[in-house]
Amino acid sequence: YNQIPAVMSVVDYRFWWGLMVCLVGISTIVLSIRGRLAPEWGLGAVLMAIPFVLVSNIFFPIGTVMGERLMYLPLLGSCLLVGQACQVLARRWEPVVAGAVVILLGLCGARTFVRNSDWQDNRTLFSSAVRTVPQSAKAQFNLGNALRDEGKIREALDRYRDALILYPDYVEVHYNLGVVYQEDGKLDWALVAYQKALTADSLHASTLHNCGMLLVRKGDHQEAADVFRRLVKVKPNSLDALSNYALA
Repeated sequence: YNQIPAVMSVVDYRFWWGLMVCLVGISTIVLSIRGRLAPEWGLGAVLMAIPFVLVSNIFFPIGTVMGERLMYLPLLGSCLLVGQACQVLARRWEPVVAGAVVILLGLCGARTFVRNSDWQDNRTLFSSAVRTVPQSAKAQFNLGNALRDEGKIREALDRYRDALILYPDYVEVHYNLGVVYQEDGKLDWALVAYQKALTADSLHASTLHNCGMLLVRKGDHQEAADVFRRLVKVKPNSLDALSNYALA
């Protein structure tokens, strides 16, 4: 969110592009089953389509963001299709196909070599992500966390604020802002951040805990008790939540 906006209308070209890909894939599978195409075509389409559908969030949420780690098996199918296409084309243009494959492998190898430098540490990795997908609130948030871990608090706060511009209800960002402000002794600012986090998600346990402890620290025991009461409902078996509720 929100680097890749969701398709919300049939006039969006991405809708038609996706529909065309689906129709081509289904046609390939059907023609392969009927024997009009080689079995490799159908197998490649199946290996690409079924694993992708399972992680696409189309039929049910999978609880994580899309990433290349979810595309390894679908890529197996696409590689099979590319290999089959190269085999067919090589029957007439073998030198051209061979040259294209060599160039493609060289380009991919060079890109991998360049990309390796981004994986030195969390800061370099998420700095690269922010450059590539600047509208991603998660990338901005993760870069803020990396900068915070390095003690660069001011830069981390800038990244947190950038993430909130993109996604104002990002609970984890509000929570981390509260933690940073609290560690810096800015208790009023921290309380505001925690309250915004709870506005976005009233059941966020870590925020409820920190908010309650902060209210106790400020001497507002009644409001702290209300917060800890909500925390007990979220985590009824937590000894910390029960003891803090009792003490408040």
